[in-house]
Amino acid sequence: MKSKTAIYRGQFGELKARDYLIKKNYTILETNYKTKAGEIDIIAEAPDKSVRFIEVKTYLHNNWVNPLFVIQKQLPKIKKAIQIYLLKTNTDSIPIQIDAIIVSEKHIQHLENV
Repeated sequence: MKSKTAIYRGQFGELKARDYLIKKNYTILETNYKTKAGEIDIIAEAPDKSVRFIEVKTYLHNNWVNPLFVIQKQLPKIKKAIQIYLLKTNTDSIPIQIDAIIVSEKHIQHLENV
């Protein structure tokens, strides 16, 4: 079970990531999309009309670890969740991409096509 601090950190990061994406003209389609295979933090339509499946990692204070290492471990679950989403929404012919957004107290970094 996640601690209250971990839940707050995750909510903080996801809110900052959504705000960032909206400012960059993305349309938020889903947040915290849960399947039996896994969860996708944000699903958004990019300005180029591709659908982005976005993993958000939030680091407050000095608890930073390499986010790409963490995301690489989660990729099999993320990919299964994406397959489920595409089947349920009948959108399997659209261009897709997996992105990551790294949030800290002062910065946001958008890593595309991880």
